[in-house]
Amino acid sequence: MSLFASGYRAEFSSHWRALVGTALGIGAGVALSIYLNSLFLPHLSREFGWTDEEFALTGVAALGATLGVLVSGRMADRFGVRRVALVGVVGLPLVWIAFTQLTGDIRHYYALFTLKMLIGTTTTSVIYARVTAERFMAARGLALALAIGGAPVIGGLAAPVISLVIEAGGWRTGYLFLAGLSAVLGAAGWFMLPRDRGPGFGGVTPAFATTGRVYAVLARAPVLWLLVAAMLLCNLPALMISLQTKPMLLSLGVPGEAAAWLVSVYAAGVLAGRLACGLALDHFPAHRVAAVAMGLPAFGLLLLASQPDALWLVALAMALLGLSQGAEGDIVAYLVARQFTFELFGTVAGIITAAIGIAAAFGGVLLSGMLGAGGGYVGFLTLCAVTVAIGAGLFLLAGRPRFAARVGEA
Repeated sequence: MSLFASGYRAEFSSHWRALVGTALGIGAGVALSIYLNSLFLPHLSREFGWTDEEFALTGVAALGATLGVLVSGRMADRFGVRRVALVGVVGLPLVWIAFTQLTGDIRHYYALFTLKMLIGTTTTSVIYARVTAERFMAARGLALALAIGGAPVIGGLAAPVISLVIEAGGWRTGYLFLAGLSAVLGAAGWFMLPRDRGPGFGGVTPAFATTGRVYAVLARAPVLWLLVAAMLLCNLPALMISLQTKPMLLSLGVPGEAAAWLVSVYAAGVLAGRLACGLALDHFPAHRVAAVAMGLPAFGLLLLASQPDALWLVALAMALLGLSQGAEGDIVAYLVARQFTFELFGTVAGIITAAIGIAAAFGGVLLSGMLGAGGGYVGFLTLCAVTVAIGAGLFLLAGRPRFAARVGEA
């Protein structure tokens, strides 16, 4: 359907409030870490002597989020989005405030990082995206792109501001500013969420009345395991990209001032990738869009591994990483809505997101080991380029007939 078709535009006119609420909820949640966390790391390292190797081990702490996202996704299917989202709206700003009390014990940082990830699972697209996916049919791809795009917009705008706050008042002040931002925007988004479920929702069927039955059905769904495998391979570098962008760029010889600017380039790439992918999903086969979009980081990672002297090449690489990261959330939500009934949305999205977390955690441990061995970032960047290319190729298999049936339909 054309972008200018009346039916396409009518969905936005009818459901704009749900769309904005979803965007604010996701944008004010744990996704902010992707764009802002690396701004704090050099200051923490300078004050406490923590190394890039130690920061990379937060991948182990991130494993806690795999259990959290499984639980929160399932709870959203059982009890509704608003109830589950409220946990993060209230709890996440309190965790950011707790970061201001960090001491020289790295275990304190690990504990707070784990808590942030656990509570933050209630602020992700696993919870919020269903609100949009249920209400948009013809324009679902673009609507999901706009909804999930709240994070790069807020993160991209906040990054230079928080960088200035940190430089002027210290990293503790920066965390307080981040807590306030998360609280205000998160609350605004929550109050905009509709109390009813979308028109496409038919209620929980008797077959899915129990959690055990749900997982039994999903265990026999080949498309789920295909998506899980693809996401595992594509997200090996996820933790490095989200948490160690600035240290990685500095190690490659990028000046500190440029490194902060490149974080915003990455965020802009996320937004552009999300919008472009959303439009593409509404007009082209989803499995082909996924293969192209998720394959972009392979080129970006190889470009960074070559340690280019020209800053514009580094910016191009960061933009490619951002484009794919932006497309990923839209692709997951779109494919889950297309391949599974809405009664299973949160549960399936939680499983796939947990797989992403496992891949990120393993990548973090692997990166830590390679940094500890003195190998630097180049070897890890090269390895990840290979795994990403393979994972992106798996999405092409989703177009085969055996994966066409929608799981959960009678």
